[in-house]
Amino acid sequence: MRRLARIYSGYWPFFFLAIAVFAWARIEHFQESRLLASFLLWPQSLNLVLVDVSWTLSYELYFYLLFALLVFIGVQARSWLLAIFLVFFAVTGIYRYWVIDDYSPELIYTHSFAYQFLSSPFLLEFFAGSLLAATIRKGSARSGWLFLVLGTAGFALAGWANIQVYQGNIEQGYYVLPRVLMFGIPSLLIVSGLVHLEHNGRVAPRRFSLATGGASYALYLSHTLFFVATMKLGIREVLSHYSAWQVQLLYLAYVVLIVLFSVTHYRIIEQPLHRIFKKWLYKRVD
Repeated sequence: MRRLARIYSGYWPFFFLAIAVFAWARIEHFQESRLLASFLLWPQSLNLVLVDVSWTLSYELYFYLLFALLVFIGVQARSWLLAIFLVFFAVTGIYRYWVIDDYSPELIYTHSFAYQFLSSPFLLEFFAGSLLAATIRKGSARSGWLFLVLGTAGFALAGWANIQVYQGNIEQGYYVLPRVLMFGIPSLLIVSGLVHLEHNGRVAPRRFSLATGGASYALYLSHTLFFVATMKLGIREVLSHYSAWQVQLLYLAYVVLIVLFSVTHYRIIEQPLHRIFKKWLYKRVD
């Protein structure tokens, strides 16, 4: 119930903001979107969701449903079950992708949405993260730094491979397994490294962590709306008059602007709204 309060209280303000932005800047997308399903985060095809990134929130709700089922299983059995599921989905994913070419552009769009959603390779990230949480032990700060460096390097390498091997299109559905493996494994290393460092007292400044960590949800939901709005206002034409390094500097300033907006939104809107949602939910439970 607490997770539902967190997800919807943070998402709904941006859902209504997206209605205004897309009705103005991308009217075709607005007209094609299923607003009620998007409002409820009901799983649906990507072209039908209003806020582009909100499909991940639908998947997050799916994760929490699976996690709720795992809570009823003993700790030791839970770890074994997670490991079995992880291996099963990894093997079947590799078989589907590299053996029978099930994710090819010719075949992937013939699968039902339910089949793609419920058996997605993104489950590998869920099971791997859950298994890590169930089995991780306190390690040394040295191992934490090692995992963090390896994960960061792996993430950068995955970005390079996206450009060089996949022509920047790895987010396309038929590359979903390479995407999960190339970015999921480094992400797991980064999380492992940060947990080991935290166990050894190596943490980021508290105020910075609380401000940016709390605002990360708003940052995630707002950045695409910023892009759509500024594209409508002609940012590409404006940037075309600047050199490459000046464009990079301007985009860095753009990033800072979005972060500042997200931190402000978190403190002024999201936190109070979240408290209201939690209070209402607890009353319902009582």
